[in-house]
Amino acid sequence: MTSMPTGDAQNFCSCVRKDISPRLSSVQRTTLRAAQEDLLKNRKPDAAGLSESGVRDLVVAAQARCEQALYPPSTPVHAQAGKLEMTLRCNSDTSVPEALIYIRNGQLLSEKEKTEQGKKLMDDPNFMGYFATVSTVIDGIRKTEKWGIDMIGQIVFPEKPHELISALRSAKTFEVDIKRGTNTYAGTFQMTGKISPLWNPCGAMPR
Repeated sequence: MTSMPTGDAQNFCSCVRKDISPRLSSVQRTTLRAAQEDLLKNRKPDAAGLSESGVRDLVVAAQARCEQALYPPSTPVHAQAGKLEMTLRCNSDTSVPEALIYIRNGQLLSEKEKTEQGKKLMDDPNFMGYFATVSTVIDGIRKTEKWGIDMIGQIVFPEKPHELISALRSAKTFEVDIKRGTNTYAGTFQMTGKISPLWNPCGAMPR
């Protein structure tokens, strides 16, 4: 984790103090004052006491609320290249960034595969779904990987979306070639200015 700029750190600490203050009981205030006195005297505060009094839980909860308030999730990034439509966003179920490429009017799975995929996922814990071979070129740097295919056969996604998103932040162009069987779809996304330096798909403090 990189350190926060001084101004951001001050704002964040101020937010946490304001959040905690009205929630403290008289016992918790006494415990907190004792910890502050220990710090002023270069002594280590009583961590067990802070935890048992509930002060630590209040701080953790306040930090989460302040992260959400000061660093909310950014809106998704969208880009289009012919039949390909890319979305970079936060996965609402896992709260981690994800990258998806939708193939408009395209198809990577047969009707039989689409029917069987759901059953296989339920019956076989080792079944990882179907994959497409995806070749990408970001500003001249080529990479070929296996990307997952969604249940409808029209969306592909990388195994490590954070790596792709990191590379796309400063990219000028993003070439994509998607292949599975006889099906091939390709496009070149123009990325200049698409992703703001401050864009953070899932919010929280800068990492």
